[in-house]
Amino acid sequence: MCAIVPALVIGILSPARDPFDTHLRILEYRADPDIACILLIDPDDPRAILHQRDGAGGRNRLYAGPDQIMDIPEVGAAVPLRDVYDGCEFDQPDANLRGRLC
Repeated sequence: MCAIVPALVIGILSPARDPFDTHLRILEYRADPDIACILLIDPDDPRAILHQRDGAGGRNRLYAGPDQIMDIPEVGAAVPLRDVYDGCEFDQPDANLRGRLC
């Protein structure tokens, strides 16, 4: 399936990701005025960053931990991180999870 005018782009970050590559990817997506949201999923921990457009240019929201619910009103979705990572196991317990922006 291919959207003619995508409103949301979802990317799974590479485990060997280069922070510069991540920022470059965000800049490329933001260059398309039709893309309202960019959701980057961390493959190593239950963590995601949602980049959304707003009147000031954009805002970022970090979701860290399986009980977080990603609210994406631009596409009418509220998705628990627990559902995204269903079936995955992580090395560290939830209590030790710390969020960090790339």
